[in-house]
Amino acid sequence: MIVSEAVKYIGEPKQWFSDCHLVDPPNPIGYLRHEPTGYNIAVYKPISRFHALMLRWCFGVKYERI
Repeated sequence: MIVSEAVKYIGEPKQWFSDCHLVDPPNPIGYLRHEPTGYNIAVYKPISRFHALMLRWCFGVKYERI
């Protein structure tokens, strides 16, 4: 049977998350919206007009900026 280090440790409790930093997730700048299904995909980097046109033409998703 394998016993974790937390169970073996006897004494003062360890501060497991003392070296961690909280990071805020990036905010989306737009969405790819599929009208028939109502599905949205968040976009975090700018998309050129040509890429937006090709996404609309090939996959049927519309790029909408916030």
